[in-house]
Amino acid sequence: MENSRIGPGPIQTKDIQTNTPPSFRLGQTVRLTVDSHNPQGTVFRYGGLHLQSQTNLPFTSGHTIVGEVTATAPTLTLKLRQPQNETMLLSKTINVLLPRQTPLPSLLANLSALSHRDDLTDAITPLVSSLATTKDIESEHALKAAVSDSGIFLENRLLHAANNSDILSGDFKAGLMRLLAVLLKQQADSSVASNGPAIADLTSAIKNATPPATRGRAITPPYRGMMPEAQPSEIPLLTDLDLPFAIEELTAQTQGSLARIELMQLANLANQHNATPAMNLELPLRHDQRIDLVSLCIDQQSRTTTADPQAKDWTVTLALALPELGPLSARLTFRQSHLSARIWVEHATSAEQIIEHLSMLRDSLVAVGLQVDHLDCEVGQMPQTNSFKTDIPLIDIKA
Repeated sequence: MENSRIGPGPIQTKDIQTNTPPSFRLGQTVRLTVDSHNPQGTVFRYGGLHLQSQTNLPFTSGHTIVGEVTATAPTLTLKLRQPQNETMLLSKTINVLLPRQTPLPSLLANLSALSHRDDLTDAITPLVSSLATTKDIESEHALKAAVSDSGIFLENRLLHAANNSDILSGDFKAGLMRLLAVLLKQQADSSVASNGPAIADLTSAIKNATPPATRGRAITPPYRGMMPEAQPSEIPLLTDLDLPFAIEELTAQTQGSLARIELMQLANLANQHNATPAMNLELPLRHDQRIDLVSLCIDQQSRTTTADPQAKDWTVTLALALPELGPLSARLTFRQSHLSARIWVEHATSAEQIIEHLSMLRDSLVAVGLQVDHLDCEVGQMPQTNSFKTDIPLIDIKA
């Protein structure tokens, strides 16, 4: 295939590698990835094949375009499908996941408690044990591994890895999927009569067990451009339930957590407004007998006031809730080896405790090679900086 035409429009392309072109058939749907731009036009990638096209269409690097093969000779001709097809597919997927998703703290609290229960420990312990600890992430390598294992990269890592077993053993989403499979099997096989509390008792149990400070605090579902949100640990409520009821509720919480992770994955997809969007994730960390949840947003920004157009600044925004300090949020800005950070807390007593330890924190940061330009703590809410645009409609209104 020396020359190809991708319609609509006279887009001429040619093979710029020596790979043997794949065979095409009429009506076939072809997904091309926009690889790069150069003075001659746009380079598309299809498998191992690269195609150079002469086009002025505003394609964005990394995006996928979908076309239908309408002719194979004398040149390959593709009819581009409307971009909104993919957008509407994402919209429908999000609308399915939204009512199913549930915040992670309830599941994490129950996993930690039920991992010591004899009739559930075999199902739960492998997942809990695979989670990083707060001590682990003091290492740069361990922190990077914990972020990679957070679940939002699972499919992409499986696609490019040489050994999938290593990924599946430590990834949080993969662990939840394994747990769900075990729970569903136990639920189907269970013939044990229940003599314990029923699910109907959970409503009053939740009301009585939930700390007053966290009652009524709704956790926002994942969406593009969301700010990290502190999610307090919850009290486990399934420890005293009879096995069938415990499995039923734990199954529902596992399914809700998987839906939340999938929403997070969709929220991190690039769109026409943001080719490299900020990356949001939620990182579960073991600490003593509980599992804390750290919400993170990692954003890469080009520097516009520098002679180096490739220079990048990184902003990491995080939020968590600690029993000793309450909700806490922080914004860290990295410019090469320079760091500026500000911490926000809700309570004055928490701010006093943090301020007392800021000099120790500064010394620790300097010890790992960072130059700390600014570091402080204040009482209040972290300012919102969300200016993110999305092309995924969640509501479709037709007259």
